[in-house]
Amino acid sequence: MPPDERVDALEDVDILREAVAARNGWERILRRCSPPRVARRARMGAA
Repeated sequence: MPPDERVDALEDVDILREAVAARNGWERILRRCSPPRVARRARMGAA
C-alpha cells in the first residue's frame, strides 16, 4: 500500500480480511471497491 493520505489502511485490511474469508473473495473486493450504484429511478430522472 502506498503511504498516502488517500489510502485508508484499516479499510484495506478489512476488505482483504473479508475477501480471504469468503469463497468468492474477488467479488467481495470488487463490490467494496466499486463506486456506489445509482438507483435506476434516479438515473432515469425519477420518471
